[in-house]
Amino acid sequence: MHWIFNLYDINGDGFVTKHEMLVIAKAIFDMLGGSTRPAVDTYTVQDRIDSIFYQMDTNQDGVITFDEFSDWCQRDDNRSNNLLMFDTVFL
Repeated sequence: MHWIFNLYDINGDGFVTKHEMLVIAKAIFDMLGGSTRPAVDTYTVQDRIDSIFYQMDTNQDGVITFDEFSDWCQRDDNRSNNLLMFDTVFL
């Protein structure tokens, strides 16, 4: 989880802002190009980030801490299982 959090924490300040999350999400979708189903556009990415950021930012201070990120990931079995995939890919 630290690796993923740090991926989104572009400036390394220990917090993820909505802008940082959006930059990374757009970069991922740009890499995937037209291969995503359903197709993703800028508005779809923005809407998704708005929704996820709102869920993660439990104290509504405009930034996500590692603890908020970790809690959000662990609240859902599917998210937790998807994160476990990275253990086998990067080890």
